Amino acid sequence: MMLGIAVIPLVVIGAIGIFSLMSVSGTTELKVNEIGNDSIKQSTEALQKLAEQNIVEKSQAISKELEIYLTSHPDMTWQELYKDPDFRAIAVQPIGTQGYSVLADSVGFKNLMHNTVAKEGGSYESYKTDSPELYEIIVNMKGGNPASGYYKLKETDGTYREKFISYYPVNKTTKDGIHLETGITVYIDE
Repeated sequence: MMLGIAVIPLVVIGAIGIFSLMSVSGTTELKVNEIGNDSIKQSTEALQKLAEQNIVEKSQAISKELEIYLTSHPDMTWQELYKDPDFRAIAVQPIGTQGYSVLADSVGFKNLMHNTVAKEGGSYESYKTDSPELYEIIVNMKGGNPASGYYKLKETDGTYREKFISYYPVNKTTKDGIHLETGITVYIDE
């Protein structure tokens, strides 16, 4: 009987220990998951900021290339530059797998060169109703200012996908005074 009295407290203490261990284990698992999720979120945000910075820097680099080209061809008008394949190769480049650069008239507020030729010459004012998010970004580049931001683009399947766009002015005009601004648009998730 004395043995039974001695065993009962040991069983109770053992049960309390097991339940405590299970409780600590569950709390630890929750904390580990929380820390992991926070780390993933912070890493994703850092990668997104890095991608944005790379896109802005690439638009600045293309702008500088165009400035150099205009400096070495000071007698070329916009129409002559438009027909020049070397100029176009600088202005409209593939970026990533689905992105590309464009060329805008920042004063005339229109698209000058695009990877879809049918969009060339069109006014950006049409985006006010067609793509208000994009218009809010593009309107900021009017007059030769840098501009960048996110907008949603409707895909052919009807879904929307987020894109990032960055515009940067070219610090030289064409012979006939056209103010150029280069832009890059990409899917940030590519």
